[in-house]
Amino acid sequence: MTDRYLVRRALVVDAPAIARVHVQAWRESYRGIVSPRTLDGLSVERRAIGHARRIAEPVDETPTYVAVEPGAGVVGFAVCGPGRAGPEGYEGEFHAIYLLDRAKGQGLGRRLMTRMAAWLVGHDFRSAFVLVLKDNHPARRFYERLGGELCYESPFSLDGEMLVEVGYGWRDLSRFLDAGPPPAASSLDLPPRDG
Repeated sequence: MTDRYLVRRALVVDAPAIARVHVQAWRESYRGIVSPRTLDGLSVERRAIGHARRIAEPVDETPTYVAVEPGAGVVGFAVCGPGRAGPEGYEGEFHAIYLLDRAKGQGLGRRLMTRMAAWLVGHDFRSAFVLVLKDNHPARRFYERLGGELCYESPFSLDGEMLVEVGYGWRDLSRFLDAGPPPAASSLDLPPRDG
């Protein structure tokens, strides 16, 4: 049940917590897929700098959302925005979605995807894709359950290791919103105020 989690726009002060989740989620999700050397070399500090920089950008560029468990802090995050390199014919992109293992299987990933889809639709992106490691079968099943269609496959190099990523696409993002807007979207999508 996801009612115990708050999903909201990230603030710059969330960057260290997002970075911790990012590194831990990589180590949990990519063990056996990505080399141990790469996973051991992940830096929370470097990731925190990158997340803080992105969150501080103008609010309508690439919004970051966090999933917060009261009393425990950030357990997941998601980022969306314009499409980057990947399959052609899609306007937007779900750039990232990461949850700690203990937060998976409770509908929280769907809430984050719906929140991102609402932002994309609200900013005139009618379609979007997500890239995922080909061997990350749990994530692939998640995107397939959400109606994503396999639309892309490409090898790439990560720290000298060859991996393959695949893309899932949604030609009509409004299908995410058919059940109504995500909880409290009107208040949670307001530009964050620092200070």
